[in-house]
Amino acid sequence: MDTIGHTEGAKYNSLFGDTPNGRHIFTDFSKHPNVRMPFGKDNFSTAAGRYQMLYDTWEAIREKYDLKDFGPESQDIACCELFSQRDCLQKIMDGDFHYAVKQCNTIWASLPGSPYGQPTKTIADAVAFFESAGGSVNDESIA
Repeated sequence: MDTIGHTEGAKYNSLFGDTPNGRHIFTDFSKHPNVRMPFGKDNFSTAAGRYQMLYDTWEAIREKYDLKDFGPESQDIACCELFSQRDCLQKIMDGDFHYAVKQCNTIWASLPGSPYGQPTKTIADAVAFFESAGGSVNDESIA
């Protein structure tokens, strides 16, 4: 989860497009902010929070788990659900980091190999951060 927060460059109160030089944050954690942040010519994103969850994605998970707010604990639960949906929880614990990246790079546009055309981190950067946060990568998982 720390690696996703790192690659997305987000904190629990970040809106899509938040950077140290251009702050886009929210302060009401009672619900997903659902703010349409523009990017490109005709696009927008409702991504928010540490894991940059889109509003519709959040709503489905919020309903499934009866989450009462968009606070840090609820965001963490939702992130775990997204890992689970991609069959990644055990893989991550087993050190199969590369499998998890491949399975999740269509959820998080910042992950290596993401198809969305947004800036991505390199696999080396993602692995280095994962390991610095206490994760262990099984070298046999490298594809």
